[in-house]
Amino acid sequence: MRLYRWLLRVYPAPFRHLYGAELEALFARLLERARPEGRVAVARLWGRTAIDTLRTGLRERWSRRGYRVGRSRLRVPRRSVASRLADLAWDLRVGARSLLRSPGYCVAVVLTLALGIGANTALFSVAYGTLIRPLPFADADRLVRLVHEAPSAADPGGGLAREGFSVADLQAYAAGLPAVDDLAEFHAMSFTLIDSAGPHRVRAGVVSAGFFDLLGTEALHGRLLSPADDALEAEPVVVLSHRYWMDRFGGDPDVIGMRVRMNDHDHRVVGVLPARPWFPVERDLFLPVSACPTRSDPAFIADARARMMFAYARMAPGATVAEVGAGADSLLAALASADPETWPVDRGFDVRAVSLHDDMVAEVRPLAGALFAVAGFLLLIACANAAGLSLARAGRRLRELEVRGALGAGRARLLRTLVGEGVILALVGGALGVGVAVGGHDLLVGFAERFTTRAQEIRLDGAVLAFTAVASIASGLVFGAVPGLWVAGRVGSRGVVESSATVGRGSRSLQQGLVVGQVAVAFAVVTAAGLALRTVWAVSSTDLGFETASVARLTVAIDQDRWQHPDSARRLFDRIDERLALEPEVGRVARSMGGPLSGLMHRDGYLIGADTATALARLVDPGFFEILGMRVLEGRTFSHTDDLGAVPVAVVNRTFHDRYMKGRHLVGTRMTRCHAPGDCLPETTIVGVVDDVRFDGPDESVAAEVYHVARQDPVFGGEELVLELHGEPAALESTITARIHDVDPDLAVTGYASLEGLRRERLRPRRFLAWLLGAMAAVAAGLAVAGIAGVAALSASSRTRELGIRRALGASPGALTSRLVREGVVVAGAGVAAGLLVTWAFSTTFAAFFETILWGVERYDALTLVLTAMLFFAVAVAATWGPARRAARRDPREVLAEQ
Repeated sequence: MRLYRWLLRVYPAPFRHLYGAELEALFARLLERARPEGRVAVARLWGRTAIDTLRTGLRERWSRRGYRVGRSRLRVPRRSVASRLADLAWDLRVGARSLLRSPGYCVAVVLTLALGIGANTALFSVAYGTLIRPLPFADADRLVRLVHEAPSAADPGGGLAREGFSVADLQAYAAGLPAVDDLAEFHAMSFTLIDSAGPHRVRAGVVSAGFFDLLGTEALHGRLLSPADDALEAEPVVVLSHRYWMDRFGGDPDVIGMRVRMNDHDHRVVGVLPARPWFPVERDLFLPVSACPTRSDPAFIADARARMMFAYARMAPGATVAEVGAGADSLLAALASADPETWPVDRGFDVRAVSLHDDMVAEVRPLAGALFAVAGFLLLIACANAAGLSLARAGRRLRELEVRGALGAGRARLLRTLVGEGVILALVGGALGVGVAVGGHDLLVGFAERFTTRAQEIRLDGAVLAFTAVASIASGLVFGAVPGLWVAGRVGSRGVVESSATVGRGSRSLQQGLVVGQVAVAFAVVTAAGLALRTVWAVSSTDLGFETASVARLTVAIDQDRWQHPDSARRLFDRIDERLALEPEVGRVARSMGGPLSGLMHRDGYLIGADTATALARLVDPGFFEILGMRVLEGRTFSHTDDLGAVPVAVVNRTFHDRYMKGRHLVGTRMTRCHAPGDCLPETTIVGVVDDVRFDGPDESVAAEVYHVARQDPVFGGEELVLELHGEPAALESTITARIHDVDPDLAVTGYASLEGLRRERLRPRRFLAWLLGAMAAVAAGLAVAGIAGVAALSASSRTRELGIRRALGASPGALTSRLVREGVVVAGAGVAAGLLVTWAFSTTFAAFFETILWGVERYDALTLVLTAMLFFAVAVAATWGPARRAARRDPREVLAEQ
C-alpha cells in the first residue's frame, strides 16, 4: 500500500485529504480480489490503476476548480505567501518549545555541530583568505611572474629548479615581449640596519622603480620609489613595510625623512607601504637597485649569467598567461641562437609564465584544500551523528506525532516541524562554531605564514560568516530531514503513525546506515592523522649524523661595503674567534656557509678527469667536523695549515664517493669545481671522506656533498659561526653576543640557537599539522563511537521482548550480550570496509597534500590502515558492550510483564 500512497501524490493535497482514505480502501479490496486470480491479474490491476490515477490526478491539478462532495462543491483556495510564512513561524515556535523540553538532546546536538561547523569555518577562512580572495592589487588578474628553469643543473635525478634573471635577461624580456606592458624586478637581501635603537638585521627587498607602479600601489605615508632613485648616483632611500613600521617605529608617521644607516651609508626613509601581502617573501623594507651593493656593481650588471632577480610583469589588456609564456619561449630561443652559452636552452634552460595568484598560493593550495576536505568530513560525521540522535528522539515521540497526525497535521507539516528543529539547533551550533574558529584563528594564521605571504589576509569577515550561516542551515536541513522523512514516510492516510514495532525496525536500520557512513568517513580522517603522526615519529627519530645538544649556531651580519674585501672580513672573524676563546664556556669556533640546519645550499659542478659530478658545495673552517662530531671514514679533515696560500683541498661525503667514485681510491684524487660552464676554480685535491649527515634537516634526503676550506675560497668572508659550548646554550646567548660586540658594536648578531632547538623548530610545522589532524580525528572517532553506542542502545531497547523470550527459553545473558556485540562489530566492519574506499579516494584526490606532509611513510601504509581498523573494531566492542550487557541481564519476567 505504500506504493499506492506514493501514486496518490499525483492528486492535489486537498483532494487527497478528502478522498485519500476511500481510494486506499477501494484499491485494497480490488487487490484482495485480484490476488487469487494470479500475478497476471495483479499486474493488470496495477497497470489500470496507475493509468487512471495519472489521468485523473493530472486533470484535477489542472482544473483547480474545487472538489464535489455529494451535490455541493468545496473550493479550497490557494494559500497566500503570508499564510504560509505564518504556518512556518508557528511550526518553528512549536519546534523550539519541543526542544526546550529536551535539554540534554539539545546540548549534545549543538556541541556536535559546533565542532563540525567551527572546524569548517576556521579552515574555510584559510582557504578563502589564501586561495579565493582576490589579490589586493590593481588589475591583479593581469599580473604574472616569469620563471627561469634549468632541469639539468638542479639535480642529478633530473629535478627542476627555478633560477633568477640577470640584468641582461630583464632588459631583453622588457623590450621583446609584446604581450607585456610593464616589467619589474625583485630580489631578497639581508642587511644590518643601524638606528637609534642599535644594529639589527632587516629583510630587504631590492626592487626596480616600476615595481610598485606595476602593482598599482600607493604609499600610506610619504612616497614610493621613482625612476630617479634607480640612478647609481642617487641618494640612498628606503620604503618601510607596514608591519616593520608598526613593530619598529610604533606606527609613527614622522618617520618620513628619518635617516638610518645601512651598508655603511645613510639612507633616508621616504615612504611607508599599506598593510597587504607582498611577494614572493615578506620583507621589512624596500630599496632601489642603486642602493644594493651587489645589484649596483658594474661587474654584476655586465655579467649576463649573474642571475638572482625575480621578474614580474603586467600583461597587456586582453593578453593571456599562455601568450606571455609563448612569447617568452620564442624570445629565449632567439637569444640562445645568438649566445648559446649565456642562454643554454640545449641543456634544459627554459622560461615560463605563471599568474601571480597561482605563484603566491602554489605551496599552500594542496594543504588548504586537503584540510578543508577533512573539516568537511568532520561536518558530515557531525550531521550523521546529529541525525542519529534526532532519529532516536523521533522514535520516542511517536505518541505525540500520532496525536498531531490525528488532528490534521499531514506529512509535509510533520516534516517541516522536524526540519525546523534541526535548523534551529544548527544555527545555535553555528554561532558556537564561530567561537571555535576564533579560538583557532591565530594558530592557523601562524601555520599558514610558513607557506604563503597571504596569511595575513586570513580573517573572519562577512564572506566567512556567510559561509558559516549557509553551512549551519544546510547542516540543519540535512540532519533534520532524516527523521522528518522517516516519520513522514510512516504516517498513515489520515495522519496516524504506523505501529511502534515497524517503526523500531525501520529506525534501527536507518540508524545503522548512518553509523556505517560515520565510521567510513572517520576511518579516512583517523588514517590521515595516523600517517601524519607516523611521519613526525619518523622525522624526530632520524639520526642527523652530527652533534646537536652542545652546539650552537649564529650569524654575524657584516656590511658588504664596509667589509667588502674577503681579507678584511677574515681578520674580523679572527678577532671574534680570539675574543670568544676567552670565555671558558665556549670551546672551538668555526665559520661555515651552508652549515647545519641553516637552509643555505649551493650546487656546483665538478670535473673529475673525464667524468662530471654535481654536488652541494659547503665552505667550512678547520675544526668544523670535530665540533659536530662527524665521523671520518677515510683520510683526514682540514687543518690550520690549509690556508689561502696552500694547495686547495676538499673533503667529500659517503654519497659523493658511492655515486661518483665507486671502486676507485678517492683520497688524493684531483677535481675541478665549476660554478658554471667556463667559470671554474683551480684544481682541488680530495683529502678525506666523512660519513653522510643531514645538514638540511631530518626530513631532507642525503645528497652528494663537497666540503671546501673557507679560508681558501677567494671571495668568502663568512657570516655563520658554529660554536662548541660547555654550558646551556640559551644561558650563553647574551655572553656570546657581548663578546662579539666587544670587537665591533655595529655588528648585528642574529639567529642564535642550539642545533637541538633548530631541529625542534624544523619539526614544528609537522607537529602542528599532526596535532590538527589528530584533534579532528579524535572528534571524528568520538562521534563515530557515539553513533555505534546509540545503535546498540536502540537495538537493545527495541528488542526487549525478543530478548526476554530468549532468556525465558534458556539463553544465557552472556550469549545474548555476545549476539548484540556482534551486531555492533558487523556495523563497524561495514564502516571500515567503506572507509578503505573513502581513504583511497581521499588520498588519490589530494595526492599532492600527502606528498607534502609525509616523509618515510607511504600514502597506503599497511600498518596504519591495520591499526586504524583495529581501533574501530575495539571501540565498537567497547561501545556496544555496556548497552548489550544491561539489556541481556534484565529479568525476563519483568520484561514480559511490561510487554
